[in-house]
Amino acid sequence: MTRLNPGKLAIARGLVAKGFSQNAFARAASGRQIGFDSRNATRFCAIGAIMRVETGNTEPYQTALGRKSEELFGRDIFALNDGPNGQAKVLAVYDALIKEHSA
Repeated sequence: MTRLNPGKLAIARGLVAKGFSQNAFARAASGRQIGFDSRNATRFCAIGAIMRVETGNTEPYQTALGRKSEELFGRDIFALNDGPNGQAKVLAVYDALIKEHSA
């Protein structure tokens, strides 16, 4: 198992908790779709948040998010994010990963 940085996971989780986006990696405060790396981005999806935080290779994080999403909810991370109660479910996925990688 690839070790992920729990601090980066926690920061990404905080972004999702503060402002959530469905059907786009990131959105401006107005709700307009925007690049995850834009200074005006204030709302993030599960993947957009980790892309914002991790400036290097995000593939291990994306893989782990997908794996944990399937494990906990039986859905891929994109369907989970964009489905009903997406924010709460994404936060649960982040919480589980933070716990797993903090041990």
